[in-house]
Amino acid sequence: MMYILVLNCGGSSVKFQVFDMPSAQVIAKGMVERIGKTDAVLHYNSVCHEAWQKEMPISDHKEAISTALLCSECGICDMFACPLDLSPRRINMAIKEELAKRGFKNPHHNADLTAHPFRDGRLIPVERLIARLGLNQYNKPAPLIMDEQIVKKVTLPLKQSTGVPVTPLVKTGDRVEKGQLVGSVPKGQLGANLHASIAGVVRAIGQEIVIEGI
Repeated sequence: MMYILVLNCGGSSVKFQVFDMPSAQVIAKGMVERIGKTDAVLHYNSVCHEAWQKEMPISDHKEAISTALLCSECGICDMFACPLDLSPRRINMAIKEELAKRGFKNPHHNADLTAHPFRDGRLIPVERLIARLGLNQYNKPAPLIMDEQIVKKVTLPLKQSTGVPVTPLVKTGDRVEKGQLVGSVPKGQLGANLHASIAGVVRAIGQEIVIEGI
């Protein structure tokens, strides 16, 4: 199964169609017309979505496809909703990546946006979503346990995600208290300081600091 997206940019419009190959059936299409006007119109229609249109000001062609920036990439479209196994999420991600490369700023940031009038009717039942994603086996009660958990040993990597490794401030055999600073980021470098998560004795220092509780 393969889908082809065809994009046609005119002087004052952007048109697109999605074809199901090899049958060449049009399964989705849309258009933005009157680009550059305050009353530009966005049209959309597909085999699994009612046709709709919206009037809105669109200054140029970049803004015409900037609605991709409104995609939250939640994955509902391709993991649950679309019976044709399309992935609008991936298309929107690709568009956002290209716009970012060109330094395009999101015109919708802090804008006064109006929710779709059918929004409430399109909410997805959580039970159906869990079933569709094959997660029923994990959908079990998980009551909060308030019992104190005693940790006897922790291993703290000197490098915490992005940044440089910290410089150890302790040595093997030192006693440390919970919350004590045991490693600091070199001055002028990016990283995260390291604190002891338990009280105990430093047993080893290498690429990580090993603390054993007492």
